[in-house]
Amino acid sequence: LPDCADLADPEALPDSLLSESAEMVSLIGEYLTTCFYSNVWNHRDAAIRKVALDMTDPAFTDPHDPHVVLSVASTMVQSGVSDRIAQVALSAVALCHGMLQFAETHATLDRDAVVQVLNNPLIQLVNKLGESLVKIRDEVTSVLLQVAKTHIP
Repeated sequence: LPDCADLADPEALPDSLLSESAEMVSLIGEYLTTCFYSNVWNHRDAAIRKVALDMTDPAFTDPHDPHVVLSVASTMVQSGVSDRIAQVALSAVALCHGMLQFAETHATLDRDAVVQVLNNPLIQLVNKLGESLVKIRDEVTSVLLQVAKTHIP
């Protein structure tokens, strides 16, 4: 991401969190995982935006089990949507749009697995409907309408 070139390196993660995040590390790498769990909002935002961008790239997604891709994205959306920084929340909502498009285009995903992985992020999204910032409310409304229209094969 060009606007992230000047960001300092994120603080190191404790080994316990790294091992707990093994699935995320295997998909997006240790650096982006560390950014995602950073105390600096710019790092969290950059990690979420990078994953949203990568989800549209078959070279990134095809080598991985689509269930793992959705699971990691789900974790990022759930955490990102509830972030206190509006930009991080908006990026997480955009990642949720990407998750839905990904789910629609991967026939190997079964409907139950998609519903299960979307359950927690959807709760966070519905909670954001009460957000005071109009931009967040509008984006959340848009993604919830997309959920309603999404057809999982």
